[in-house]
Parts: sequence; C-alpha cells; structure tokens
Amino acid sequence: MPDPHPLKQRLQTWAVAYGGEQFARFGYSPDDRLAATHATSGDEEADRIEHIVQRLERIGRWKEARVLRAEVFLTDLPEAERLQRLKRIGLTISRAGYYIYLNAACAYVEGALGEQP
Repeated sequence: MPDPHPLKQRLQTWAVAYGGEQFARFGYSPDDRLAATHATSGDEEADRIEHIVQRLERIGRWKEARVLRAEVFLTDLPEAERLQRLKRIGLTISRAGYYIYLNAACAYVEGALGEQP
C-alpha cells in the first residue's frame, strides 16, 4: 500500500537536513530557522526541497515559504508560538491565513517535486 503522505516524509527529510542542529552548523542561530540558507546538506532530496523553497521566495511567495519553514522546522512549538515567531519577522497573519499559506506552499513544493530536477 502506498504511503498516503509522501510529501510529509520528504519535508521531514528536509527538516532533518536544514532544521535544528544542522541549521546551527550552517552558522545560524536556532531563531533563524525561518530564513533561507545558501548551504547544502549533502542530502540530494533535502537540497532539492531547499532550492524549491528558495525559488518560492524569489518569485515573491516569501510568506508561503516562511510559513512552510515554520511548520516543518518548528514542529516542537505550539501553533500560537509559531504564529508569534512569524510575527517577529514581519509576517502577521491569522490562524486561517497560516493554513492558507501552508497549503499553497505544500502544493507548490509537491508540484515542483513532480518536475524533472
């Protein structure tokens, strides 16, 4: 039986490679996990997802990218704290807005992963 949430697993791989302690390895403090990094992790799939999210930011969809980073990199925090962290970096959104941006970001990443690298 195929996995019903393949994107979720791929995003978790990305989080392991680019979030948490790995993020500090790239020279960022733990509070900077919502910012893009220009390093590579050595994990080809995680690097591809990072490039896709950076492309999302470059085309002007930075809100979606930051919400996706918050959701995936800050899973240990309650929703209210993730919204507060986003507010600190200039993204004041409602809970409903958070999930609208998250769904848009996931759809974009999923579509981009379906393309040839």
